[in-house]
Parts: sequence; C-alpha cells; structure tokens
Amino acid sequence: MMFMGRTQFIAAVAPIALASIQPSTFTAPGAFPTSAFSTYYNSPTATSAQPQPVVSDPVLHTIFPHALTDPNKIPTNNTVDPHPLPPVASSSQIFKLALGQLRSIATNPFFINNTCATCQASLEIAKFVALASPSHGPDFLIQFCDTFKLSTTCNVTYGQFSGIGSVLTQVVANADVGGYDGQALCQNFFNMCPAPPTLPLKLDDWFAKPKPNPLPRPKKPSGQRMKVLHLSDFHIDPRYSTGAESNCTTGLCCRSNNHNNLSPHKVLEPAPRYGAYLCDTPISLAMAALEAIPALTGTQGNGFAFTLYTGDLVSHDPDNQLGRAYIEYTETILYDLFRQRLGSGPVYPALGNHDSYNQAQDAPHSLGGELADQFSWNYDHVAALWQYENWLPESAVDSARAHYSAYMVRRVDGLRIITLNTDFWYKANYFNYINMTDPDTSGMLRFLTDELQDAEDAGDRVWILGHVLTGWDGTNPLRNPTNLFYQIVDRFSPHVIANIFFGHTHEDQINIFYANNATHQTAENAVANSWIAPSITPLTNLNSGFRVYEVDSATFDILDAHTWKADVDSFPALDSQSRFGPTYSYEYNTRETYGASITGWGPNDPLNATWWHRVTEAMYANSTLVSIFNTFQGKSSEKSRMQDHRLLPPEIWLEIFDWATYNPNIASDEYTPFQLVPIGREADTNLRVRATLCLVCRDWRTWATQSLYRDIQIKYDANGLHKTLSRGESAGKRYGDMVRRVVLPYHSTVPRPYTPLKSIEILGLCSSLHTLHRPLDYSAGNLRFDHEAAGISLPSLQRLEWWHHNEAERSGGINSLSAVLRGAPNLRYLFIGGVMGTGYTGRYSDLILLPNLCIFRLHIRSGLLLRQIITRWTLPSLTHLILDTPPVRDGLEDIWEKFGSQLEVVEFGRHVRFYMNDDLSPCLNGCPNLRELNFYLLFTSAPRTIEVHQNLSAVGLHAHMNDMLSTGDSLWGLIETHFDVLCSTEFPALRRITLYGTWRSILGHRRFNPIQNKLWQSGRTLMLPDQTSL
Repeated sequence: MMFMGRTQFIAAVAPIALASIQPSTFTAPGAFPTSAFSTYYNSPTATSAQPQPVVSDPVLHTIFPHALTDPNKIPTNNTVDPHPLPPVASSSQIFKLALGQLRSIATNPFFINNTCATCQASLEIAKFVALASPSHGPDFLIQFCDTFKLSTTCNVTYGQFSGIGSVLTQVVANADVGGYDGQALCQNFFNMCPAPPTLPLKLDDWFAKPKPNPLPRPKKPSGQRMKVLHLSDFHIDPRYSTGAESNCTTGLCCRSNNHNNLSPHKVLEPAPRYGAYLCDTPISLAMAALEAIPALTGTQGNGFAFTLYTGDLVSHDPDNQLGRAYIEYTETILYDLFRQRLGSGPVYPALGNHDSYNQAQDAPHSLGGELADQFSWNYDHVAALWQYENWLPESAVDSARAHYSAYMVRRVDGLRIITLNTDFWYKANYFNYINMTDPDTSGMLRFLTDELQDAEDAGDRVWILGHVLTGWDGTNPLRNPTNLFYQIVDRFSPHVIANIFFGHTHEDQINIFYANNATHQTAENAVANSWIAPSITPLTNLNSGFRVYEVDSATFDILDAHTWKADVDSFPALDSQSRFGPTYSYEYNTRETYGASITGWGPNDPLNATWWHRVTEAMYANSTLVSIFNTFQGKSSEKSRMQDHRLLPPEIWLEIFDWATYNPNIASDEYTPFQLVPIGREADTNLRVRATLCLVCRDWRTWATQSLYRDIQIKYDANGLHKTLSRGESAGKRYGDMVRRVVLPYHSTVPRPYTPLKSIEILGLCSSLHTLHRPLDYSAGNLRFDHEAAGISLPSLQRLEWWHHNEAERSGGINSLSAVLRGAPNLRYLFIGGVMGTGYTGRYSDLILLPNLCIFRLHIRSGLLLRQIITRWTLPSLTHLILDTPPVRDGLEDIWEKFGSQLEVVEFGRHVRFYMNDDLSPCLNGCPNLRELNFYLLFTSAPRTIEVHQNLSAVGLHAHMNDMLSTGDSLWGLIETHFDVLCSTEFPALRRITLYGTWRSILGHRRFNPIQNKLWQSGRTLMLPDQTSL
C-alpha cells in the first residue's frame, strides 16, 4: 500500500528558500498553553507545580488516573502487570539439561578464571530453579546478588514485582548459561567473566544477491529542498516536582522522593519550573520546545515534510516505579502533542530502550508461547496510536505489530523509511543473551535486509531509523548483531541507504561506516553515516535541543542541518513569573561550521559519509574543529564542555586518578562484618586502570605518580617494574617509597639457583608498604619450588592477606608464612587461607611475636597451624577474631582458653559445621569481655548453655540461606530459638542487633511478628548496616 500522506504533503516539498531558516530565537510564553488539554487534575496556570492534564487513550478508551503521575505518590512496586514466568519443565528435561550443561562447562574454551566459572556455575543452578520452580527464580537471583555482593539493592533490582527478576528467570531458563550466553551475562552484568569474542559471521546465504558492480548511477538532484525535523529523547517526566531536589545523589532528580544525602531533609537546589541538568523533561519544557519548533523553522503554515523521532519518550524511572499504564500514558500524551504542534506532516517514530516495561526489555518471537508475546501489548498500542494519528498506512501498522514496532513506509516521493527496534542489539536487554551465537535471534535484521533488497530491486533509496546507535558510544551495543548490521550497511550503501538516524546518547554526534570492516578508512571507502540527534531532555548536564535537515527531494541526501538549543542555566531565573518561558536559540549550521575547511565541495553537494570523512581529516589538521565539535556535542552546555587538560591543575587530575583507582584495601587494617574472603579479584580492575594510566602521557604520569604506584602487582617479568620503582624525581626519594600495597602471586617468587628474586628486590624498594597480598591461584599448583627463597624484613607492613601454598612453603623466605611473620613485627591485620600440609610446622619452631596484631581472620582447617598458634604465638593486642571455618574438631576450646579473655569481637563464618555443633556457648562463656558477636543466623546452632554475659552489647546477623534447612519448620525453629536467646536476660547489655544480607522474606513472615514483640519488650533494636533502625 502506497502512503499518500496528508493533503499538505505536496506543499511541504515545494522549493524552500534557505532564508526561511535563519539564526533566530524564540521565547516561549510564560503561561502554560491550557488549550493543549481539555481538563486538568490541578491548576495548569500555577507556577509552583507542573500541570497534570487528564489524558484519555483513544486506543484503549481509558482515562489515565491522576495517581499514575502524581509527583507526591510515586509507586515502588508493580503487581498489576508482571511478566510471565517460563513453564515448568519435566524431570526428564531437567536431567537431560543437567548433563548437557555439565558437559558445556567442562568443555567451554572461554573460562579463564575462577570467578567466571563461579558465575556460570551459579547460573546453572539458577537455570534449574527457573525450570523446576519458576516462582522461586527471582528469589534465587536476589540470593545470587547478595552472595557475590553485586549490588546494595538486590531486592529491588531482582525482585519479581519491583525489578527484573521475572525477566532474568526467563532468560536463564532459555539461555546456554554454561557456554557463550552465560559468559556474556557474567561479563556484562556481573563483571565476573572476560568478554566473549565476536563470532565470525556466516554470510554465504544471508544476502539474496551480491552487491551490484558497478553500482547503479546516482539519482539526479531535484533542486528542491524539503525540511525534515529530527527529535529524540524527550523523556517527559509527568512526575517532575517543581521545587524538589535538582542535585540529588541517587535516582532521578527533581522528584519528591529523591534527595541529596548531604541534606536529606532540606532541599539544596530546588528544581526549576522548566527543568535542570540532572532531571528529565517537565511538561512545561516539553510544551515550550514544541511551541518553539514551528516558529524557529518557518513551518507554522505547512509543517515539515515529515518528522523523525528516534526513541525514548519515557522518563528514567527505576523498574519498581514503572508499569504498562505509565508507558501507555507517556506514549499517548507525547504523540498527541506531536500531532497538535508539529503540523500536518507525518511523524515516523522508533521506540527507544525506555519505551517498554521493563525498560530495555523486548523478547524475541523465537521464545514461543506466551513468552514470545509478552511485549505485544506495547507494539499493538503504539501501532494503533500511529494509525490513529494518521502517520502510517495500514501495511506499516501491521508490520509494527508483527516486527516489534519496526515497520517500512514507502512514501509517494519514493523514499522508504525503515525503523528498527534496536533493543535487540542493546546490552541491557536480557533477552539478547539467549542463543547469542545467532546474531539475529529476533529476525529484526532479516526484516531489514529483505526490505533493503526490495528497495534495491525497485531503485528506491532508504532512511533507517533506530534508537541505540551501533559502534562506539560507551559500549552500549552488542558485538554480534551490530557486526551483522555493519555488513548489511556495507552491502546496501551508498546506492540504497541514503542516511541512518539514531538517538540514545542525548548528544549531538556523527558516525561513519566504511567498506570492508573499516580496514581502510579513506574518503573513497566511506559508504554511509549516521546522525545522532540532540535530546530534548537536559539529562545529563546537557542543554535541550533539536535539529532540522534540508533534504533534496529526489536523492534524499541531506544538504544542510540546523540545530537549536535552550540554555538550562537560564531556567532558574524563570521561576515565580508567568511572562516568559525558556528561550530556544540557533546554535549552529553544520555545513558552515565544518565545511569551510573542505575544498572541492559545492554548496549543493550532500553532507554524506565522504564529506564527514573529510571533516575528520580537517580535525586531524586543526584541533580547534575538535573543540568545536565537542562543544556542540553537549549542545553548548557549560557543564559538558571539555576543557583543555593542560589548563587543569594537577590537583584535579590527582582527584580523578584517586577516584578511578580507588581501592579500600590499599592501606586499611579495618574489618566490617561479613566481608568477602580476599581471593584477589578485588584488585584486578584497579591494577589494570593504574597500568593504563601510566601509559597515557608524560605529564599525567608526572602528576599522578604518587597515586599510580600506591597499588602494584609483581608479575613474571618484574625487571621493568623494578627499574621504575628505583628512580624518582629527586635524590633520596624513589617511586618505590610511594607503594602502599603489593599483590605478590606465587609465580613471581619461584626461586632460581644463583639468581636473586627480583620480587624481593622490589619489596626492598617499598619502604612504606602497608599491605601484602599473596593471592589464591589455582594455576600455581604446577609450580616447583626446589630452591631456597630469600627472606625480607617488612617493618612497615600492617596488613597481610596470605593464601597458603604447601609447595612454596618448602622454599622458606618470602614463601613461608612463619618467615614473613617474623619479619613483620608491626602487623595489625592477618588473614590466613588455603590448605596446609603436614610439613608446615616442621621447618619453623621459633616463637612468633606480633605485639600489634588486632584482627585475625582464619579461613583454613589445620590442626598443625592451630597448635602452633596456641603454643608458639604471642598476640597480646588481639581483640577481633573472624573464623570462616572451624579450625579442627574441639580446636575452638583451645582458642577460647588462649585468647578468650582479650577478645572483644568474634565473627563466625558461613560453614555448616557451625550449624552441626554449638560453638556460640563456649565462645560466650570463654570470652567475658566480648562486646560484639556476628554470625550467619541459619548456619549457626543456637547456644544451649550460656551464663550471664555482662558486656555483650551488639550482635550482627546475616540471613544467607542454608539449604540444609529443607522445611519451613526447621528454618523457623532455628530463627525463633536464636531470637529467644537474644531476648533473654542473659544479655543485660545487649541493645543493638544489626541485620545483614536479605531479610525481606523473614521480616515479612507472620511468624516474625511475635519475635518483633519480644525484641521490643526486651529493649533490643533491629538496625541495618547503615545504622538506620527498622
């Protein structure tokens, strides 16, 4: 069906003089245009609050309630329209799956470290849960998140009704979590795996025909120009609260429920009526922009030939504040305003990642059943709205319903508009992690290819619209599908694809596509370019803006582009008055700004990929052009403009480096309850950042030396590091003096005959070393330590994290725990982990004196080590003991006898042996001065025989689930017994009980109500780790 458009379409393509677009300004009226809507829930003329119009959905025939957008009643849960869960699998399916996934893990070539294997193994368990008991999938994901401390808001992020839990349950049920899919999930969302490689494409059968050679002759320009408006990323916020905190520290600002942590009860920077830099678009700003566009572009009469909208209508709410109704409301109100304000030309919209619930989620039809159709409500709704607004013909409406809102329109002038749902290459769409070895599981790129082939056969040109851009933009797109998209663009450019348009970044940008995978980036190989539109929303630190193109009506090449912007800095001054609104002013002309440096390009030659490549060549020759591009990239916002780094004082760069390489373990001998075991991975990212910064440039290295060398890792070839740490800027001060923390793998301390250990020499340069970490390394088991290692004195060392290596221990010196302890008399924190062999105590029988050791953490079961600690170690300052595992049978009694009188804090780890035996009673009875006791509630047997304890004032409880407690009665029996003891009179000083981990299911259970009453009657207070009371 050919689209005829509105009656005014022919007038829109008539010759238009360039003079109709001039560098001008438009100031919106200060009074809100109340005629835009028939009725309101509040007074639309007030300046102290945003108008709340009554919006009626012409498709659903419903009126959206005020509660949906009331800025003072923002919801925190959505139980109305949760996503479905996958169907329950049979036991035979589960068994078959178990075998297949086990083989997948065993043969997966991409595993390179233990964290990756751990993550994928956890996803395997999640898969079983998702298939066998889907309703428990979100709860398992919350536990997974808590266990690996992936977030501080696990309940909200992965809850079934508040977050993404149901969606992720679907994904793990259908994904190959032991293979490529699982590795990508663990890398992108949990940072526990390396990125999987880009897979080679099999294009033999993808294209129906080869690329024509030679290419068809280009169409002849018509000499007529039509105006096309490009809008993107409105992000209208109907919950915007004028006067709320505009400089909040979490969430979306200018909301009544978000504040600045420095002033939680008093607004520091009130939200202006028309918007702020950290906020989405209030309806007042949206109306001002839509009123300014016709006035500034000379389209009050005929309107635009057409308008492009490249996605993101909806505000940046977290998932727990969203729902279908909120999405439908936003789609309805904005599309209606576009029709009202932009004239008669059609609008061609694409959906953005925020235009869905849950946000960024779209499921491929290949899932089958109700899971395949779970987002059809949205495609049906927008397709019906687009038809209602008379923007799309019936064929395109049917396509939008069938292809995830994507469609093709063939206009009467011969231009084809093809829109895509780019969520299918967006990293945040969990459904993209199902069958990732197929770059087009949704069929979206098959749809695009077939439409382009049809256009090529017909001799038509095409504009492609999407939201999330491909290529570099902050690593948003996935590699495999966008690699296929790149090949499609190469195949059909430049003779079919005239232009590509995206949004998403909120910035004014351009991308260039080159032939043959950009192996030769030349003007001749530049085949296509994409225009990334500036956003209406100011988020984040941007001005508000829009763009208009001048387009040849026959070739559909862009001949010029004009951009306008409104300065968000000026908005606060518009409050408390109704005479003036925001001013949108002309920002720049693309051809004039960048074309002056390009020779041989006529005034009517297109701004195509070749032209843009020549602009990049001009940028290489003239850095001023780069600064200009950067300024316009942020719509001339002072907050986003890049300053010359040479003008910044070194102190600023040091702050940046400190932030980028922050590691709390560099110089800390503190311990907070239930810390993860230090296996070594927490330092890897920081060390990589530091190593990269060292290579940036000489000035930065000079400024940041003190920061860069505080945390180092000694690798196989340590000669370069030794050479660097040996020198410094002035005599008497080496770079080595700046080192505070060293990661020392065992492979760097393998002794060689007659060859000094370079790692020992490096340690000797670190005169102020605070922390030494000997990491857990499974690959070190193959190392041979056949020669004696040298020792070293470490008088400045205060924290030692030691994973024992039996083979290395034989070589003594730096590889021997006893030798290192004797050389570190000022140690304050000691962690010991691993497995100790029988020869540990045979080599060293000397006494160990650690006069300053305060904190001791044992993650090891060794009777020999325990016997040496009890009989040969002197620890007069020890007050804090963490037992991740029971040392040996009855070994704890020796610990209480030796150190009990001096211990003030004791923590029991997550080990089933603490559940099998009563270890709390001997601890409490043997440690009379104990002030704080921490343990895993469901992994620790309740004390049976305790005496009155006068000093215990604080208890920490972690709620990690114990699978041994298979029934509700056994679980609640243990919980109730523990709290009965804690509420008893045996602890007269106990006041604070701090809850760690996920307590939602326990606190919300009916059986906890009596416990709550007992706690209140006994004067106990339940608290969270941040010291807030429950």
